[in-house]
Amino acid sequence: KFIKTPWLIWLLVTSIGSVIGITLGARMSPLVQSTLVGLFIGFGQLVILGSILKGAWRWAPATAIGLPFGYYIGGMVIDLLFSEFSPYAWVQVAIAASIAGLFIGLLQWLALRRKWKNALRWILVSALSWGIGITATFSFIYDRYFLSIYLGYWSAPISGLFLGLFIGIISGVFVESILMRTEHKDIAAFSHAS
Repeated sequence: KFIKTPWLIWLLVTSIGSVIGITLGARMSPLVQSTLVGLFIGFGQLVILGSILKGAWRWAPATAIGLPFGYYIGGMVIDLLFSEFSPYAWVQVAIAASIAGLFIGLLQWLALRRKWKNALRWILVSALSWGIGITATFSFIYDRYFLSIYLGYWSAPISGLFLGLFIGIISGVFVESILMRTEHKDIAAFSHAS
């Protein structure tokens, strides 16, 4: 059955996946937490993509691998670019997060490139959505508002919700523009959408 409101469902599954991943990984290493976030977001998004594209199962592992790997590479780039901690730490977060999104998008593109010809654009959408999502959530909302309030256990799910909302809103616009151009599982319809 064709999903009539892909943007809203994309936003919902991205947000739920982010909440679950960040909450489960809250007391774990950043590597494990980012893997869980990528896995749960990727699995949620796979529910939508799998209803449209055959062979989309690679999406979830691509997301789970891309986030920790990309964020690690992003951290290395930050170490090379900045010798000291910048008073504008959000710039460093934005660069690292955008690089993480770039790697996620690249791996997702590799997973779907034969099924979805417009998937190359997805690399840029992914970099933008993760760059804005992580930066807005952790450098602005969390640092400026949540640190002054004791949220206890709720800190992780609330952060996950904001992250998922930002990523889902930005990436969901692109996904909807593609998904709304087809009404069936015909892969050719995807390949002709421009």
